[in-house]
Amino acid sequence: MKQHHYRINDIGQLLGFLLLISTFFLASPGYSQEYPNRTVKIVVPFAPGGPTDVVARIIAQKLTESLGQSFIVENRPGATGMIGSAAVASSPADGYTLLMNSLSSYISPYLSKNSTLNPVKDFTPIINLANLPFYFVSNPKLPINNLPDLVALAKKNPNSINFGSPGIGSAGHLCTEMLMMDTDIKMTHVPYSKGAALAIAALIAGEIDFICDTISTSNIHVRSGKLRGIALASSKRFPTAPEIPTTAEAGLPNFELIIWFGLFAPTGLPNAINQKLSIEINKIMQTPELRERVLNIGGEFTTNTPEQFSEFLKKDTPRWITTIQKVGSRGD
Repeated sequence: MKQHHYRINDIGQLLGFLLLISTFFLASPGYSQEYPNRTVKIVVPFAPGGPTDVVARIIAQKLTESLGQSFIVENRPGATGMIGSAAVASSPADGYTLLMNSLSSYISPYLSKNSTLNPVKDFTPIINLANLPFYFVSNPKLPINNLPDLVALAKKNPNSINFGSPGIGSAGHLCTEMLMMDTDIKMTHVPYSKGAALAIAALIAGEIDFICDTISTSNIHVRSGKLRGIALASSKRFPTAPEIPTTAEAGLPNFELIIWFGLFAPTGLPNAINQKLSIEINKIMQTPELRERVLNIGGEFTTNTPEQFSEFLKKDTPRWITTIQKVGSRGD
């Protein structure tokens, strides 16, 4: 009887231990039912004030309100987004360190021969927050009215048209390189490595003729008459610039390029946490306030899942990598 009583106690202790372990895992930060139970950090790999930072702060504020824990933004600029991205890639995949990426910061590692970052392998996509079509804009003195006029002029006078960008290998540079490849034209690149604002100022001043930019920064100058909107690299017209024709209308149906903003986590993020964040942010993004804010930066939001965002990146990213390789636009 004594021996039997001892065995019952032993089993009881075992069950108690297993219960303790299960309680530990249920309460652990990585377990989705308890997530989040402490502050979540969203890293923005750019300085404050830009569109990536603006989107991140809106999302952080709304998630704080809806999930009851603080979501804070930490700016870690440098190396076209690679410093902040590398910091997130090396963080635990527990949902407490996230990355607000954009197209430019996502593709920047492919511009550097020395980069150890691999965005496809190092990050888990959560949600695509906004899409902005690239915008072809010219100085009004350039004798063109639309994209076919630009192509015709460039074919007639190779390299005579100067186009600007925020720097070699920037999204604006690669966008124009893609246009030249697809239309078999040649233009001369003038990089403004200190930023897009200088390139736009140069375009207004007539120092350059053409640029591939975004609605958010160029359309105000188009509406004032300082610049001419040529085309949006889109299959459909956008509500923030409905008068601007698309590349599809201009005879380039396959030339659709967007600047996107998306939320990521280090690779290995538990799917339950990923789905929880995705569902919550989709709800936030569909509110009238958030739709209006996205429109104000010239973009739009479409409901999407982590799987859909991942599939989009699988199709979109190789186009940029191929262009980088063809152009030889390496930052080293």
